[in-house]
Amino acid sequence: MSLGERIASLRAGMGMSQGELAGKLGVSRQSVSKWETNGSVPELDRLIQLADIFGVTLNALAGRESAPAPERPAAAVIKRPPARIIAGAALLAAGLLWSLLQLSLTMTLPVLGLYMALCGALCLLIRRHAGLVIGWLTMAALMLFTSRFTSVRMLGIFRRGYLENAPALAPILAAAMWLCLAALVFFTVRAAKRPRK
Repeated sequence: MSLGERIASLRAGMGMSQGELAGKLGVSRQSVSKWETNGSVPELDRLIQLADIFGVTLNALAGRESAPAPERPAAAVIKRPPARIIAGAALLAAGLLWSLLQLSLTMTLPVLGLYMALCGALCLLIRRHAGLVIGWLTMAALMLFTSRFTSVRMLGIFRRGYLENAPALAPILAAAMWLCLAALVFFTVRAAKRPRK
């Protein structure tokens, strides 16, 4: 078997086209075709690259020893979608289902269901840092609505008399909101410092 026939055999054994092999080597498809038809011989650096790509030694590529059969990539491998997509789809479906159930059973505005659906849609639409965006939206909503509709006041913790006069859980919830805000700031700064891939 000639060198060109071995290159063609190893390439076909890996399920790779001439164009794909050429792309990995940084040469034209015609160059690979000439090698395989013994119209030309690859340079030494290309032979080393070919041996690496096929997972064989230079001696095996040159025909001085038998080459192991190349591993063919599995064609039926199912790629799992990213966690962001799975979480987004689950939140969107749960939010819509919750909203439909609440509308049909109680005839009230399904605020929680619509918010879950919004978070799911954001997970599906935003590629980077969807969790941070949802976290900041949630924090803004909590800061806006808890002070209007409950006795929980984030800034109340710093006022004299708030701890004594507020209901028992209000200071605990306000402290928890401060912890959530600190965590959001920490993760946002960390994400901003991380280099983009």
